[in-house]
Amino acid sequence: MSSRRRFLQTTAAAGAGLSAAPQTTGLDAAAIARRHNLVRTVPTPDFFEGLLLGNGDIGVCVVVRPDALGLHIGKNDAWDIRVSEEHAGHIKTFKEVLELWKRAGEEAKRQGKPEMTFLESTIGFFREYAQLMQSSYRKPWPRPWPCGTVWLHWDSRMVKLLRQELDISTGVLTIRLEVDDLRGKTRRVELNCFVSRENGHICVSSDSDAPAISAAYHPNWDDQARLPEPELQAEDGSFSCFQYFPATAPTEAQPNPPRTKDDRNFALHAVLAGQWKAEPVDTRRRRVFLRRVGAQPLRLDIALFTPRDVADSVAHAKSEA
Repeated sequence: MSSRRRFLQTTAAAGAGLSAAPQTTGLDAAAIARRHNLVRTVPTPDFFEGLLLGNGDIGVCVVVRPDALGLHIGKNDAWDIRVSEEHAGHIKTFKEVLELWKRAGEEAKRQGKPEMTFLESTIGFFREYAQLMQSSYRKPWPRPWPCGTVWLHWDSRMVKLLRQELDISTGVLTIRLEVDDLRGKTRRVELNCFVSRENGHICVSSDSDAPAISAAYHPNWDDQARLPEPELQAEDGSFSCFQYFPATAPTEAQPNPPRTKDDRNFALHAVLAGQWKAEPVDTRRRRVFLRRVGAQPLRLDIALFTPRDVADSVAHAKSEA
């Protein structure tokens, strides 16, 4: 029998054996994921220690300090989109750049330093060109822009963190606290945090009276960014932030460029269920602050949108929160 015929017969037999084998059941990805929950039993106050929630568009880093729960919020399309291109008219061709190298080498020889290195930063005319080309990259923009941080504060004498557990099959973070009334009685409180899979919605809630006594929102700010101030508003039981992103970068000649159709923004609106008293917006510290009025369960709903989601991001965030 030829080797070719033997190969075909062997292959056919192997295939028949496979078809007769019992079919395996499909894997349950959610059940597998539930066996690998992320657990923390100590405070995680630092951003790089926090547990991450998100839906592919909105991301939240949840941190727990001894005295507060923090939500660091971000969104994929919340960007400082400015690009500085003052150097564009001075870009040389490859041929011209090679000529610069040649001239720089000749200048090094003229100075009696034929072995000179880093000509692009040592020879004056070459350094001037290199710095001009790097000027755009030295700007802080374009870059992602964080959407601020929400803090829910409690009395660290009365509250002890027992456990944080993130179910990666559902994206729900459960935080278990022990609350001491400082009179000999303790009770357990459970907080749940999640980001909606369907839209720009973040939720934090409790299963009973929560220890949170105040809430604060701090927008992201960088003095070097030269962006418009965030527009903050606070009312009893709610607060909001609107951040405008010009598309045109400031220059020495035009430090405050006019608005254009390419400008962007994000709008955040939050609602606290129950009774919360808002303080006047602290424009100097760029902060909104609300105090709880009486013991009550916690329910915080946050909506976050940009013009890429809906044209009127402000109205939509307010209606969805």
